[in-house]
Amino acid sequence: MKNMVIAFALNFAFAILKVIGGLFTNSITILSDAIQDIGDALTIGIFCINEKRSRRPADNKFTFGYSRYSVLSAFKNSLILITSSLAIITSTAYRIIKPQEIHYNGMLIFATIGLAIHLCAAIFTRKSNTFNQKAVNLHMVKDVLNWIIIVIGALIMKFTDFATLDIILSLGTSMFVLLKAIKNMQSATNMLLEKTPTKINIDDVRKNILAMNGVISIHNLRVWDFDEKNTYAIMHIVTTENYDGKEKIKEYLKTIGVTNSTIEIEHK
Repeated sequence: MKNMVIAFALNFAFAILKVIGGLFTNSITILSDAIQDIGDALTIGIFCINEKRSRRPADNKFTFGYSRYSVLSAFKNSLILITSSLAIITSTAYRIIKPQEIHYNGMLIFATIGLAIHLCAAIFTRKSNTFNQKAVNLHMVKDVLNWIIIVIGALIMKFTDFATLDIILSLGTSMFVLLKAIKNMQSATNMLLEKTPTKINIDDVRKNILAMNGVISIHNLRVWDFDEKNTYAIMHIVTTENYDGKEKIKEYLKTIGVTNSTIEIEHK
């Protein structure tokens, strides 16, 4: 958690500096990345708050525990990135209509500093255990790659005066982040709506359980991801008298990724 706080401080401080640098150099690429950095800083801030909450044990208010705060965090983070990416794309479109002069030397200086700072942030967040920690580290790695592209772009523009490349780089990175964020939001939304995990085929589960000795029928079968670590299943099983295969069903469910299961037995 300490490393995440350091990464947050680095991103937020440099994001403010980068806004100033983007205005000074008149580079839409740096300005767009500054907006994304502010989004990344907010992402890490939200992560730190929700990660702390998600570690609380279950209580009378949240009998399932607080781990779903991490899913909520992923949803919020994706929303921030989608909003910032759309804002950048809109700003870039305006630059296409009205091209402006770019200060390449200043752009190159800020890009080099940005690369160094984000490389440090990526190193600080490299040890990732949870879904959200990995997502934050992915943000940092993405930023490192983004700044490498900006450095190369600044050098090309400096020696070729190909100013349109600034717009192309901005649109390219913004679209990449937008598509990734939409995908992440979709995954978080599916989890919040308790959609059946893609890794589990309900028809196969029903067929395999019905094939077990003593099982007559199965109904009220429900399977969902509670968070990135826990998959739940509940079901009602109609069985023959003196059925003792409940643990066998639980073991089967574990093999397909179900971590917690509740099985109601009904004798016919």
